[in-house]
Amino acid sequence: MKYKELNLRELREEADLDFAHFTFEPNQCSCCYGPKDLPARYWRNGIIPKDNDNFTYILFKNANNGSGSVTKEDEIQNYTCVMHRFRDDDQRDKTCRLLAEQLTDDYVVAVPCNSGYTIIIFKKAQFKEEKKKINNRFHYVHVEDIQGHASLYRMEINMKDRP
Repeated sequence: MKYKELNLRELREEADLDFAHFTFEPNQCSCCYGPKDLPARYWRNGIIPKDNDNFTYILFKNANNGSGSVTKEDEIQNYTCVMHRFRDDDQRDKTCRLLAEQLTDDYVVAVPCNSGYTIIIFKKAQFKEEKKKINNRFHYVHVEDIQGHASLYRMEINMKDRP
């Protein structure tokens, strides 16, 4: 699946985020740059907020200190991290559900249990290899399990087996 197939503007509006984008600009690293360093077109209403801490966002960690910046024509890789800031767990869960709904059935979204971890998008084959390493820090969203459902299932591989 290519980045251009994601509709992050729609996701931004539906999840009530202030910002959403799939990459940093070329020559930017994720340790020195953030959403406020990116163009206004990725912000709600095209306005970059003046308040430094009071905004919500998702930003894929495609940066020079990671896998490098990407273009909309690039494929979403086996393992992709997404930086975030949410108002609360409900906004986090809704954002991850909407992201999973936009991805094909080849992907799994790992929802962080707290703000100390990034959202991770895995291709299913890669997820099976990584599952044991990340079990205690993430909930899992399987795309085929949530298509057409209103709620976010916070369970492991077989989403319907856990409370």
